[in-house]
Amino acid sequence: MVIETAGFNGKTWIDTAEHPSSDQLRVTERLRLIDANHLEQIVIWVDPKTYTKPINNTRVWVRMKPGDELMEWWCMENNKDLLEGHLSETHKTNYELRP
Repeated sequence: MVIETAGFNGKTWIDTAEHPSSDQLRVTERLRLIDANHLEQIVIWVDPKTYTKPINNTRVWVRMKPGDELMEWWCMENNKDLLEGHLSETHKTNYELRP
């Protein structure tokens, strides 16, 4: 399966390391079933306004074993600011970390 994405506004990062992007960003993802238990994902970022050449990343995902439990994952709004201590006192009461 191939997924092509365009129409970015330049106000986002291309990864969790906060590499910037522009409104010229184009992302192509290729997903391929290698075998019954492995999925290959290739992502290519092309942004000629920000980078001199395409950025490529390849990952292989492994199917969960029968009986394994998929744990819930959630993203807490403003968690980066909270964890780095950048929230104002008025926001801290809503997002306090508990031991």
